[in-house]
Amino acid sequence: MDKFLTCYDYGTGGIWRYVFAESAQEIVTKYPELEVVDLVPEWMDQNVINSLNELTIDVNDNNDEFLNAVVNERNKSQGI
Repeated sequence: MDKFLTCYDYGTGGIWRYVFAESAQEIVTKYPELEVVDLVPEWMDQNVINSLNELTIDVNDNNDEFLNAVVNERNKSQGI
């Protein structure tokens, strides 16, 4: 598995996470709301990166609070 930097853009900001997955495509297929970012943004300093490393999640972790919130928001917007 590789580690990918992702961003969940909620309109007025974004939530960043590193996600372990086989590929970037695996992430966007399962969570189309997440954008996989190729380059670390210039504003992201080492302290932010270290914090994100501590929050790294697995794309297949069905119990992850962040990923569950993304799915819940998707379901809400779809009226599910």
